Amino acid sequence: MNIKNWFGKIPKKILAGTALAILITAGAVGYSVFASQKETTSEDNTLQTASVSRGDMTISASGTGVLSVLDEVELSFTTSGAVMNVFVQAGDLVEAGEILAETDATEAQSEFDSAKRAYMELTSPTAVASALDALAQAQKDYTDSLYKLEYLISPDVMYWELKIAEAQNKLELAQSQLNANPSDEQVKQQVKETMAYLQDAAVGLNTARNDYYNEYAFEKFVRRKKSGSYLAIPTEADIQLARLAVDDASVALAEAKFVYEAMTSGDILEGTDIPSLLEIQKAKHALNDAQAKLDGTTILAPMDGTVMSVEISPGDQAGTDTVITVAGLSQAYLELYMDESDWDKTVVGYPVEVTFDALPDSVFTGTITTVDSELYSSGTSTAVHGTVTLDASLNEISLPIGASASVEVISLDAKNILLVPLEALHETENGYAVFLITEDGLIFQYITIGAQNELYAEVKSGLNEGDTVALGIEIE
Repeated sequence: MNIKNWFGKIPKKILAGTALAILITAGAVGYSVFASQKETTSEDNTLQTASVSRGDMTISASGTGVLSVLDEVELSFTTSGAVMNVFVQAGDLVEAGEILAETDATEAQSEFDSAKRAYMELTSPTAVASALDALAQAQKDYTDSLYKLEYLISPDVMYWELKIAEAQNKLELAQSQLNANPSDEQVKQQVKETMAYLQDAAVGLNTARNDYYNEYAFEKFVRRKKSGSYLAIPTEADIQLARLAVDDASVALAEAKFVYEAMTSGDILEGTDIPSLLEIQKAKHALNDAQAKLDGTTILAPMDGTVMSVEISPGDQAGTDTVITVAGLSQAYLELYMDESDWDKTVVGYPVEVTFDALPDSVFTGTITTVDSELYSSGTSTAVHGTVTLDASLNEISLPIGASASVEVISLDAKNILLVPLEALHETENGYAVFLITEDGLIFQYITIGAQNELYAEVKSGLNEGDTVALGIEIE
């Protein structure tokens, strides 16, 4: 409904006791507009007005909080024994890596020294040099086996056999890729080209074999005796033995490389069945176990923090139970509790202002980082529970864990926005509207509003800064 100029110019004053009643009819909708009566200092009834202006709006909700830490660590010995020294007490500040307590390490140190000697002997420079010699010999044996096979079957035959083996491996890989992705045109082309190459290679191998019997055999395997010459072509058994020798030499070379690399790098593949590596692996495991046992006689601070509790003294027999608790100081947190009516204002990412009871003149800032999906219950009370990450560290706050605080959650902090008093708003089925005062009279102006607090609403559209609106007019 677009209603304009409902009124003529508004009189500056409406006589006391006089009710201004104007009935406006538009279609089937009727409005009765009455000027509300408000007392002024002159005891006259006047039309109350307000200007649309810019200002700031903050919407918040209040709750409570308790100072806490999320990175609290319980520490214990992993090697049992008699406690020799405890270097800290509750409340002490510690640095990461600092020794907090230790047990008698005599036995653990002896086991570690013995395991280290055994491992060093197997990986000493002398042992590494022996592994390098073995690698060189394995390389020579492999090369010799290749030369022998090449001599028996001819270089050309060996060349084409190797090329065919490479192409077959390439074809198997391409066919596997094509099975996984039948529409891959590039792989299809690769399969096609490889199959064509295999056909050409088969021709090459056949030619090489013909040359073997027609030329190569007569050049290499003619034997002469006093009684004459004869052809001593290698048998299939001779060639098969040569092929097996190549395979064995290849395996031996791979093992020699693996042993040498493992000894120089210290990395040994689990599950190896090479005897020399198994011995090294066993020695390394023993060394690691001995190191862990020795480390277990000492408790170190895992981070910079505060010692929260110490449950052990020198002379005690230590097991594996928790004996020291340390809380990190790098970040302070707050356990947040809000009234369930403020659930909509307790949102991850909202900023907060925190005032601790023990520091009433200091305000700390932070951000809501978690909000529980269910209400927190304590006795007959329920609350919204969440976590606040404070911008200050525990060192900066300098209060004990468990300190109580008041929390203000800021759900809106808007600056320089257009504001209109709530008293000027009229809610209709078509939205919100105000009575806009113009030189020509009152206009019933529809507007779009945003955030609201107890006194004002944010104007999104429909009014401009400096506009004047009427207050207290009732619509029936």
